[in-house]
Amino acid sequence: MLQLISYLAPSIPAEFFELVAKVISKGTGIDVHLRFEERISGPLPGDENPFGDGTADVGFVCSPTYKWLHQELNLLPVPVPADVRAAGRPVYFGDVVVNKQSPFVMFEDLRGRRWA
Repeated sequence: MLQLISYLAPSIPAEFFELVAKVISKGTGIDVHLRFEERISGPLPGDENPFGDGTADVGFVCSPTYKWLHQELNLLPVPVPADVRAAGRPVYFGDVVVNKQSPFVMFEDLRGRRWA
């Protein structure tokens, strides 16, 4: 059995990971168990580590977890969404959206301001 864990739901719909699990199972003939951890976006130093203790074989985590786990485990990054701004690099982007009448046009314009 292959154990998958996703820390990325609900930011990415659970159905996406269910489809991934189904495709892996169908393509390999291996039973796949998928579980979700929705409280955090991945284990951090000092947390229980499902990859180190063998309770997860494959995980979907955010970059801070990847960064520290990379020092402890042999990790394989997966492709990221295609974005012309990436210029072929494996990077993620976070977009800040403001009203088109806003005086803020650059990220630096938000310095010292409150925003969420």
